[in-house]
Amino acid sequence: MYLFENEDGSFDINLNGSYYGEIIYKMRYRKIRCTPFKWLYVDFETFSSIAKEHGFTCEMLMKNDNYNYLAKMYLTK
Repeated sequence: MYLFENEDGSFDINLNGSYYGEIIYKMRYRKIRCTPFKWLYVDFETFSSIAKEHGFTCEMLMKNDNYNYLAKMYLTK
């Protein structure tokens, strides 16, 4: 959620809009531009919850102060 966090700690999220982690990237290097592509940032709680609904288990392996994480997902037996 850090993408939408204001300096005072409040957040600008449209609760009636799409999931706040849905991003469209437009990359450019000098005069080279790529075709815009979709990217999805999912917080671990949402990721784990949806995975569980579909028979998977998630384990957070690592996380940092920038809200990034590395997770392991495997099929629950």
